[in-house]
Amino acid sequence: MQTTAPVRLGYVDCIRALAALMVLVMHSGELAVATFPGSAVDSWVLRPAFALDFGRAGVILFFALSGFVIPASLRCPADKIRFPIRRVFRLYPAYWLSIFVCLVVESWVTGTDRSASQIIANLSMLQTFMGYEDIEGLYWTLAVEIVFYIVCYALLLAGLIDRGSVLAGLALVLATCWYFVFTATTGPFYSAHFLVSGLIPPQFLDWPAYFAIMFWSAALRQVVDQKADRPTILAVTIVGIFWLIVLPLTGLFVYVTQQHDASITKWILMKYGAFALALYSFVGLTLLIRIEIPFLRYLGVISFSIYLFHPSIMRLLAGAHTMLVPDLPVAPIIFVAVCASATIAFSAIVYRYIESPAISLGTAICARVMRHRKMESTLRVPRDGR
Repeated sequence: MQTTAPVRLGYVDCIRALAALMVLVMHSGELAVATFPGSAVDSWVLRPAFALDFGRAGVILFFALSGFVIPASLRCPADKIRFPIRRVFRLYPAYWLSIFVCLVVESWVTGTDRSASQIIANLSMLQTFMGYEDIEGLYWTLAVEIVFYIVCYALLLAGLIDRGSVLAGLALVLATCWYFVFTATTGPFYSAHFLVSGLIPPQFLDWPAYFAIMFWSAALRQVVDQKADRPTILAVTIVGIFWLIVLPLTGLFVYVTQQHDASITKWILMKYGAFALALYSFVGLTLLIRIEIPFLRYLGVISFSIYLFHPSIMRLLAGAHTMLVPDLPVAPIIFVAVCASATIAFSAIVYRYIESPAISLGTAICARVMRHRKMESTLRVPRDGR
């Protein structure tokens, strides 16, 4: 088993940066088009982002990267202690700050007030399971990540986290179940709708797909690292065929058969297109063309803050324009560029003064706990060696 700290992969950081920018462009583009008059240039640039739902695609790409990285970093017994500590210090400080920033911006721009119970629930990052609304709409994705971390930790405790066949098997089962429920609910297999009606609440309908993607990418990582056995390679191939061929063909079939309804075809393109864009990008950028551009690598390092803070920053900028210079014309594409620049600058500050020190503190606490445990184990050894 590996005992050294996992090496940060530059090409993974670059993909993480692209995922964060996709989400940012989608959200700020939607707000810009709703707030400012557009132009032919704006339509040409932003239309692909809206058509393929860059926001959903970026989130799916983030999930695939989590699966690719997290299980592979859990390899030695010490991770049973280090993993939860590091995750807490990696996620919560920046997350708590994002809640504070969101509340301040909301209060200034819209005058929205949140209840104390909702704020407290959101501080836990588990508000989805407590029946409270997310203070920021994108926080639901963090709940998905938390559940994935819990499952990975359980697999670590069970000694199964490095079993590629287990990871790939979970991916296959979850993908199959999701495909049946999803297609019976949305088409083309409506005839089976009665079997799945009410089985999964609408807000959780795609969660099995996200977990399937995570475990598939975890097993794929073993293939990439040449640690996979034949059953794992076979299962990874089967699930890969599903994501890259079967699902897009299903979407194409539904799209062709629903041409009479523009609203349905738009939804189909956004839904299936987002999955295809994310997963083809993930496979292409991990297996075929690995990009390692220094600026993108840095954006990947601060991508968590980019993801957390861009909604507040874009609302702050739009609110400032409305209140201070309402007559100043702003092209949507310019607004998106300004949002991206401001978000990157703010995220760099957050990473420097919040995220990085918190990560270092978590690492230091882990080292201290491990030293303490080592001293305890040494003291338990009898002097005569028996």
